[in-house]
Amino acid sequence: MAAVASEAHHQSRPPRNASRSNRKRDANTTDSTATRDEKITPADLEILRSNPSTATRSAFAAKFGRQYDAFAATSSKEFADTILFHLAKDVEAVVRKALAETVAGSPNLPKTLAIDLANDDINIAQPILEKCRVLEDPELVGIIQAQAMYHAYAVAGRAEISDVVSDALIDTENIDAILRLLTNDGAQFSEQGLCRLADDFSGVKSIQAQLIKLPDLPAVVVERLIDGIGDALEWDLVKSRSIEPIEARQIAKAMKSQAAKAIATRGGVEQATAAAMQARMTKGALEPLDILRFLRDGNVGKFEAALATLAKIDSKKTKRLLYNMDKRALAALCIRCELGTPQYMAIRMALDLADMGVNEVRASRVKYPAKTFSFIQDQYERLRKDEKVVGQFF
Repeated sequence: MAAVASEAHHQSRPPRNASRSNRKRDANTTDSTATRDEKITPADLEILRSNPSTATRSAFAAKFGRQYDAFAATSSKEFADTILFHLAKDVEAVVRKALAETVAGSPNLPKTLAIDLANDDINIAQPILEKCRVLEDPELVGIIQAQAMYHAYAVAGRAEISDVVSDALIDTENIDAILRLLTNDGAQFSEQGLCRLADDFSGVKSIQAQLIKLPDLPAVVVERLIDGIGDALEWDLVKSRSIEPIEARQIAKAMKSQAAKAIATRGGVEQATAAAMQARMTKGALEPLDILRFLRDGNVGKFEAALATLAKIDSKKTKRLLYNMDKRALAALCIRCELGTPQYMAIRMALDLADMGVNEVRASRVKYPAKTFSFIQDQYERLRKDEKVVGQFF
């Protein structure tokens, strides 16, 4: 389904790490403007005239590309552009590639030439698509829509990506390009684009894993991701945001039973479970969804051990954080486990509902308050940005 433009495009999420994006941008500029010891001389032109081989032309194109900005800053720009266009039309791809690699970061590159190079074979287009700031959203969207998936993947690696371009990349439905986009700190997303990722790619674990980790997700997206967690686990508590008193008492009973086992075996059961979880993580077989699955099934020992393993802390500290009256402790534990906001909220909601429903005798179901739902999302997002506060719990 193609993304439809909405007001969300004008209220897009900012880049996740603006300073990092700026460093990338500055690095691109440095690549094309750095002072080089070698300068183009009459001797270079004579070599090119007397031996116009592919290797000679390629070497000249690279050398000229490195000095292009210096030429562009003088009255020689028009002449330099003439040479630039001539090299960009060379029949040999290796020549065009040498040129593209050295002029990609230039702010002086003529847009028409940038577009030509960006639509060339991917080996030539890649540095232009990834670094060229002359290309704007309309050109980038056009290239994404017209070219092969390799071009979309290259665009997804740009230092700064607008929500408009992100939507176009999502429209390609190319998993590799979308994953690169989701792990790009300089990417912006529209609410519509994020909703589409949550809905249309709900069955793609790799995309969901990265999407859930994004900070400052709109509430509507978090809701959909939690619904997805509930569907994946087939757990009505998460899907309905409510619990039956009998289920609440079962969770409470499982927790008491786990505590009793730990005392009876002097920690032997906990040690064995912890070792099993560590082995599972080493094999790459321990995922955030497993934590909730253990809780759903009443496997409190595995639930605690999984959190301890992902957080890289011992069982005693895990329990102190998990069952602390200050709920920020649980949030800090989940942040240490690198859980996304939807995953934390599902865990927090399950534990809260168990506490709320254990003594309920009248209502058939206990509903999770909407205001609390909104509060814990805001609280978790704030804590994710506050390393000092999180560190105080460890």
